[in-house]
Amino acid sequence: MPPDLPKTIGRYQIEGELGRGMMGVVYSARDPALGRRIALKTVSDSFARSIPDEEKELFDQRFLAEARAAATLSHPGIIGVHDVGRDPETGILFIALEYLQGETLGQRLARGPVEWREAMRLTLRMAEALNHAHAHGVIHRDIKPANIMILESGEPKIMDFGIAKIPESQLTSAGQVFGTPLFMSPEQANGAPLDGRSDLFSLGAVLYHLLTRRHGFDAGSLPAIIMRLLHHEPDPPSSLNAALPEAVDYIVARLLAKSPDRRYPDGRTVAEDIADVLDGRVPRHRPAWESQPRGATAIEGLLDTAPPPVADRLLTTAGADARNRQPGETIGQSSRTLTLVRSLRASVARGSRRPVLSAATLALALAVGAVYVIWVRSAEEPPPTAISVTTATPGSTSDGPSLIERMSEALARSGTARISFGFEHSMKAVSLQVWVDEDLVVDRLTYGRVVRKFLGMESRKASLQEVLDVKPGPHEIKVRVAWDDNVKTEKVSRVFKAGDTRRLEADLGGLRKNLSLEWK
Repeated sequence: MPPDLPKTIGRYQIEGELGRGMMGVVYSARDPALGRRIALKTVSDSFARSIPDEEKELFDQRFLAEARAAATLSHPGIIGVHDVGRDPETGILFIALEYLQGETLGQRLARGPVEWREAMRLTLRMAEALNHAHAHGVIHRDIKPANIMILESGEPKIMDFGIAKIPESQLTSAGQVFGTPLFMSPEQANGAPLDGRSDLFSLGAVLYHLLTRRHGFDAGSLPAIIMRLLHHEPDPPSSLNAALPEAVDYIVARLLAKSPDRRYPDGRTVAEDIADVLDGRVPRHRPAWESQPRGATAIEGLLDTAPPPVADRLLTTAGADARNRQPGETIGQSSRTLTLVRSLRASVARGSRRPVLSAATLALALAVGAVYVIWVRSAEEPPPTAISVTTATPGSTSDGPSLIERMSEALARSGTARISFGFEHSMKAVSLQVWVDEDLVVDRLTYGRVVRKFLGMESRKASLQEVLDVKPGPHEIKVRVAWDDNVKTEKVSRVFKAGDTRRLEADLGGLRKNLSLEWK
């Protein structure tokens, strides 16, 4: 057993480590009372210390809610919960879970394509499991490949109810958003109230990825993903995979309908239609769906699902197109925009879910895109540098050597070199570790601060600055970052001379959250 591995947590005897993420560690453990092997999910002490004091109680409640939500469920397609508690000696929170052997759906996809009939079979099983959860009042809210385990038997199990929501609880305030953007429903992106149909949208996004090896709403940034999620219809799967029957396009389209009212009402009907397709029959629920009105456009769906304050801001801002404003008018003051806003709000107040659209509303939809562009540009501006040092620029007339020159001379005299290390990311929290050769020199958890909020979504920025002294000579620098269930590691090498100061910038960016290291 590794020396840093705890012997026990609670009553459980630790046997090994199964995985490590931003929040903590999942251990393989044995329950001595029942003589069975379990998976023990824990929250690390360093992560717990990083949580602001005003959020600690809420975090504990959410963690315990994961266990309570999953513990109410008993289904072969949902991971079982055995126990929850806090270690009396260390204070570590833990959940004892059913021990599963297999691989996540994400790992399975990384090995190669999944045959379409197998993809449909897996989706059928997951739909049945979600139907059971929804019938018991539990919404998962983060269905994605990493949260689905494929057992050695080939059957799927849904895991990680860490952001599940029990309708009676008040753990999630209005407007908060949890989930993974590529698999998130439009109403979830808006911070609107959710029901089980949101999970079915996410299931549809997973199915689309299984069938096509693509993400239906892929884009280069979070705001661009949300824009596509709200306004873009992905290509039919059969146009990307010629082996697929047309009926599969219907199932995916219904799962990914923008309006919840146009989706499947529950997991049972999803499973029944998939079973029909696999047996070569016409999906039994298709005729009723195709006879329904087509429903709202993308902009109407956005207004329908957005909370009233968000809808008000959206209408007021987006409707004030510069071409419609008169001299001296500010955003939201044009008579045309105000008329549109009043008519839409009056329609909503009368109980109409789909206001009548006009040419002005089509202009509004275009203006929404402009608002997004403005927000994206402002959100991507880097935060103020944590540490600012002013020095004389080369060639300037200053009295004596610059600060950098004096620092370099001092370092050379001491036989030391220096790494100025900077790290940036846009996540809520990321665990950062840096090794110089084999020595761990940085072990920090960085917490992203909110720099923008729009339509229920938050844009975050975090930056960290460290100065590391090293001996002259060759060095290998390894950087490891971890968040959620993800871990990325990169290495770079450099030869340092006495007096050298080199800046190494690490960035966790892009849609795939790739870790990049670059010498500056």
